[in-house]
Amino acid sequence: MKKIPICIIAIIIILSLTGCGIKQVRMPFDSSDTKNMQYTDVVQQLKDAGFENVEAEPVVTEQEDKDSLVKNIDIYVTDNYPAHSFKENQTYAYNKRIVVTFYVYETPSEDEAVETSPEPIETVEESSEQSSESSSEDVFVPEKLDVTDEEYLELVKKEIDGCIGSFEKYGDITLKDKILTISVKMGADSDYEYLSAEDVAESRISDITDALLILDDSYWDKVILDFGNVGIYTGTKNDIESTSYGRYFYPPFLDKNKEKYEEESSSSETEPLTSLQIEYAKAIAKRECDYYLSGVTYPKSGYYVGRFDDNGAIYVYTDQVELKTKDEKQAMFLVFTPQADDFDLLTNITVHYLSVGNKVYTDDGYSDNFFSQLSNMGN
Repeated sequence: MKKIPICIIAIIIILSLTGCGIKQVRMPFDSSDTKNMQYTDVVQQLKDAGFENVEAEPVVTEQEDKDSLVKNIDIYVTDNYPAHSFKENQTYAYNKRIVVTFYVYETPSEDEAVETSPEPIETVEESSEQSSESSSEDVFVPEKLDVTDEEYLELVKKEIDGCIGSFEKYGDITLKDKILTISVKMGADSDYEYLSAEDVAESRISDITDALLILDDSYWDKVILDFGNVGIYTGTKNDIESTSYGRYFYPPFLDKNKEKYEEESSSSETEPLTSLQIEYAKAIAKRECDYYLSGVTYPKSGYYVGRFDDNGAIYVYTDQVELKTKDEKQAMFLVFTPQADDFDLLTNITVHYLSVGNKVYTDDGYSDNFFSQLSNMGN
């Protein structure tokens, strides 16, 4: 069979997909990817992605090799609170304030050079201990509160106000048995212009939880964000990351809402795939890759899943798979046929085609016609 570059498959799949939603923009990179980047490149990529409120702020450094490099990026989920960490493809409103802090090199004066000369050896250990103590103090710690549960809920409502869009509204916000539940009624897909309601909900998870974690977390052990039929998010204290810039839940992604998926399964015969089927398809793709490869890191989002043909075959594609043995991200493409429409991980499946990067691991010829047609389109 003639090998077709996997990027062509991606183009065909992506062109077949449409999305709608409020004007949300996807981050073009992980926050961790920007540390050694020129700030001008980062600002340009953010603007090219669609963000319209990007600022650049300098900070002086005496390390010449850091000149013009990014120090950190802050996304203001509320007017007063910046989120410091984020993932590639994580979505935010196009007009969120983003501040790119970058280093500007300044040569130290002679007086400063004398002051910064090496200390005697006997003081090094003490300096190291002080540095360690200072570092530990830099971690953001919220102010401890002494209020009732009812008063705490009022503070929560005030803190998360403004974290949702015009097509959404808050429902019940409750605190019971140390479980904080925040209900959000999403708009319909047709209300949004660019993304689906599910994509928008993922962005809302980041905004709401980032704002929420400004407050003392001793009042709850678990946070639930209930988006009704769109989905649900559950976070515990084990999911919290802390930095000097604040705290955030990792990963802030929408979980499966079983009731929604059961409704979709009963009302849909052939297409589109239900959200639960999509989740199972992604899990099947990971399982098949793990059979052939080790040290694989899979993305949380960025998958394309759909019906491969009218005979029941399913495709899964992503270009974000990372292999332990390679630095760059790899494309993965899977075609399989489930034995039942409500397929799950326990259902027998027939794998027709699997490739990761430029290597094909399974190919029973089922996809030959597809590749042949794709080849003709490329000629």
